[in-house]
Amino acid sequence: MFKQNEKIILASQSDSRKKVLDMAKIQYDLPKNLHSDEDEETFKHSVEHLKMEEYIQKISNFKALEVSKLNPNITVLSGDQACVLNGEEIRKPYTTTEAIAQLTSFAGKTFELITSLSLCKNGRVIWEYQTTASVTLRKFSMRDAENYVNIEETAEDGDSVVGVAGACRIESPYGMHMIKHVSGDAYTIMGLPIHALVDELYKQKIII
Repeated sequence: MFKQNEKIILASQSDSRKKVLDMAKIQYDLPKNLHSDEDEETFKHSVEHLKMEEYIQKISNFKALEVSKLNPNITVLSGDQACVLNGEEIRKPYTTTEAIAQLTSFAGKTFELITSLSLCKNGRVIWEYQTTASVTLRKFSMRDAENYVNIEETAEDGDSVVGVAGACRIESPYGMHMIKHVSGDAYTIMGLPIHALVDELYKQKIII
C-alpha cells in the first residue's frame, strides 16, 4: 500500500490538479508537448452537439488520448470541467477584469461544476469518470469581488483566479470567505476528484 509502481503523465496545465496530485503524493510527469489550442477547438466544435455531460467527458478523453499516442506504455491522466449556471455553461475568465465581473455576477447564486477524468494507455481510454458538485457564494458587492481577486493575484499565499471556473478558489484561505455553502466533493470543485482516481489507480496496479 502507498507504493507507486509507475509514474503517470498529467495531460493538464491546471495548477489545481497538480496541487491535488501533490497532496495525495501521486508521482507524475508533465508531457513535453501538449496538443495545440487549435486542435482542441476543432475537436470541441465536432462534439458541441452533445449533451453537456457527454461533451465534457469527450474533451477530457481527447486530451489524454492525444498525449497517450506519443507516450506508449504510460498511463495518461487528464480532466475537464464545466461551470454551469441556470443550465448554461459559463466560460472561464481570462483576465482579472473578467474574473471580477464573473464573481460579481455569481454573488448570492449557486453554480454547478461538472468534472470529468480520463485515464488512457496506448491510445485507448481505460477509465473515465464524471461527477458534479455545487457552490453557493455569499452575497457581496463588486468592491468585495475586486478586493478578493486582487488579493489572490498579489498576495504571497494567493492563487490566481484567472482561468478558474467561477473565479473563486475553494481551497484558498481568501476564497473561503466568498463561499456560503458547498454541496459535493471539494476535490471535484478543484477539478480532480481524487478519491475516485486513487481507487482506480489501485485497480490498475499503478499503486499497490
